[in-house]
Amino acid sequence: PESSRVRARAASMLIRKGSSWPLWDVLCDLRRLMTLAWCTLWSLLTLGHSLSLTPARKMASSAPLRIGIVSDVQYADTEDATNFIGTRVRRYRHSLSVLEEAVRYFDSLKDVAMAVQLGDMLDGKAASGGKESSRRAFQDVRDILGQGRLGRQEGGWRACVGNHELYNFDRWELVREDIYFEGDPSENLKRLLEAYSSQRGDEKAETVFDPDDLSPPLYYSTKPGPGWRLVFLDSYAESIIGDARGEWGRKTSATLLSRNNPNIHPSDPAKSGEWTAGIEGAGLRWVPYNGAIGREQLVWLREELRDARLSQDRVIIFCHQPLFPAASRNNNLPWDFDKVCEVVDDAGGVVAAVFAGHDHDGGYSIDEQGVHHLVPPAPLECEEGQVAFGYLDCFADEIQVHWVGKKPRAEEWPSVLPLSPLSAVPASKL
Repeated sequence: PESSRVRARAASMLIRKGSSWPLWDVLCDLRRLMTLAWCTLWSLLTLGHSLSLTPARKMASSAPLRIGIVSDVQYADTEDATNFIGTRVRRYRHSLSVLEEAVRYFDSLKDVAMAVQLGDMLDGKAASGGKESSRRAFQDVRDILGQGRLGRQEGGWRACVGNHELYNFDRWELVREDIYFEGDPSENLKRLLEAYSSQRGDEKAETVFDPDDLSPPLYYSTKPGPGWRLVFLDSYAESIIGDARGEWGRKTSATLLSRNNPNIHPSDPAKSGEWTAGIEGAGLRWVPYNGAIGREQLVWLREELRDARLSQDRVIIFCHQPLFPAASRNNNLPWDFDKVCEVVDDAGGVVAAVFAGHDHDGGYSIDEQGVHHLVPPAPLECEEGQVAFGYLDCFADEIQVHWVGKKPRAEEWPSVLPLSPLSAVPASKL
């Protein structure tokens, strides 16, 4: 800045009108120039000294972990239509062009480590022609992802499991599509089996628990860089859409749903009529297109966050459904959102942020523990020519949010997420 003022002053002197200056003016101008030059030199020397004393951790922060973010694409090769209540236009083909723009944009940045799609990559309408129709639609998505560098590298794209994924595919099919899971699915199956096998012989149950009917809940964690851990949750592990516990689990979820929402009939929850009549507040979450994390996944999450704290890792949670009511509408929350928030709260500030989809409008809030909850707007409801995607630069003390296109509410959508220092772990817990 000082050197800029020097140049500006010199320039103003050169263009000053008149061919001769009084000697006193010349001396004053030279004095000012010399003073500014000395200040500039001193600033540079001071800066060099401070850089030489900067801790290695601060120096490393100049190369942050960079992650691309895209919310609900819900692509289907079909004409535009409205949402269920006729208030929003859903542009099913245009959403794929938004994804294509995101792929190009992430490629242009060069140093994006990975990109995360927050669930509902396809819309349920993609299944209108049966399984073959769903596969064709997903191949259209794969072709777009493959145009970019991240789509051609292992782990370059990750996606959360949303309700629309489960309208199109079963869980085993999603495991085979590597963007939805990392690791060994048998580990998640083992947790389910251990928890529920005791109920197999319960003859009083309407549907007997059958271990052969299980499919893997798609939750896992990954470490894309030093000091960071990304946790992917499956908020439909217990649901009427694709319950990982099989037919027994689906029946159990339908019963739970009807107990909490009198508008829902357990024998046919999806066709029970007006789902939200007379329901208010957090009770609005008890609708068929939502689901639950479930107790086994909650136990795993608690252990994962404890391990992250011991390792002094920052955690970012990705989940299709928003976890915090103030960041979204109540009808988008998981059935057991309160239990998930309790686990996050107990983790001692290790969770930096939660990113979710499902709510097409988007939103933002920060909870009492300082955890940032962000719900980006959906590409599905972008107007023609409009886009919605961005990327994160993850530093030790903040996450910078660089967003392109549509925002939820501009005055509430942050560009910087400050992070509190990680608390030291007591020696007794090491």
